[in-house]
Amino acid sequence: MIKDSIDAVITWVDGNDPQHKKKLAACIGQLNIQTESAHPTRFNEVGEFEFCIASLLRFAPWLRKIFIVTDNQFPGFWNQIQKSRFAEKIELVSHEIIFNGYEDVLPTFNCRSIFTLLWRIPGLSEQYIYLDDDFILLNPVSPKDFFNESKIILRGKWELQQKYRLLERFPFFMNSGIKPLERAGNRRGQAFAAEKAGYKRKYFRAPHTPHPQLVSLQEEFYKNNPEEISKNIKYKFRSEQQYVPTALTTHIALKKNKAEVVASNSTMRLKMDKISTLRLKLSLWFADKKLKKFLFGCFQSLDLASHKNKKILIDWLTNRIGSLSKVLE
Repeated sequence: MIKDSIDAVITWVDGNDPQHKKKLAACIGQLNIQTESAHPTRFNEVGEFEFCIASLLRFAPWLRKIFIVTDNQFPGFWNQIQKSRFAEKIELVSHEIIFNGYEDVLPTFNCRSIFTLLWRIPGLSEQYIYLDDDFILLNPVSPKDFFNESKIILRGKWELQQKYRLLERFPFFMNSGIKPLERAGNRRGQAFAAEKAGYKRKYFRAPHTPHPQLVSLQEEFYKNNPEEISKNIKYKFRSEQQYVPTALTTHIALKKNKAEVVASNSTMRLKMDKISTLRLKLSLWFADKKLKKFLFGCFQSLDLASHKNKKILIDWLTNRIGSLSKVLE
C-alpha cells in the first residue's frame, strides 16, 4: 500500500467479447434466472471508456497510476497505450488477482462483488478514486476535489433509511394512489452499507460520482469482519442482499472522522437511452456556458441511445476532451 499518492481504479468489461458472452450465457443457464443485472447494456461499451481514460490523463495528470480491473480482457486501445508515454501509468488487473483465495465465485458479472475486493490490488495507493467506466471528467480537477489530507471528500446528503419512511411503516398508504418508495437498487445498497458501519436509522446517500476511498479503512474492516467478504461476493449478479462497498467506506470514514462533506453534486448524469435530443443539447449547452460547473459526467446506456444522440455526445466529448489518440501524443 503506497501512501502520499492517489490512484484511479476503473472496472471495465467488453460485453461484445465472444468469450464473455459465452461465460454469461452459461452462468444464466446454470442458475436458470432472469435478472436486470444481466441486461446487455450493463456490459456493452461503445467508446465512452476511451473518453474516461483520456479525461483522466488530461484533467487529472497528478494521478500516480490508473488501474483497469477486468476479466482478462484488453481494451481496443491497449496497444496505443503500450506505445505511448503513459505505458507505465496504466495497468490491467485481472479478476483472479483480487479474488485470490475466493476463486470459487468466479466468473462474476457483479459489480458489487468486484468493488468489495478492489482494495486488494497489488501496489494500490492508500488513497484511490473509484470510477465506473462511463464516468468522464469534464473539467480539470485537483487532489483536493477528492481528499483533504487524510480525509475523503463526500458529495451527497443524509437521508432516513427506507424502512423508516412512512409508506414502508404504514402499508395502508399503498392503496391511496401514492407511489411507493423504491425498495431496491443503489439507495438500498447504500443504506445496507450504513447498517454495516453502525448507522441504524440514517444513511449518507452519495449520488453517481467518482468515489474517493481509503485502503486502510477497507483492510481494517475486512480483517475484523472476514465473513463480510464471502457474504458480499457470492452473488453472480447484483443482489439486493448486497451492500455497496464504496458506501461502506463512506460510512466508516464518517464514523472515524475521516470524511468531509461538501454541498455540491458536481456530476452531470444523463441516461442516454431515455433523454430527448432537445434536453441533451440543453444539458451540454449548460455545461459549456458554465452556468453550473460540472466536474464529472456520467453517461449511462450510451449503447442504447439513438444514433443522432450518440453522435451529438461523442462529438461534444471529442471537442471538450480530445480523442484518446490526441491525448496520448
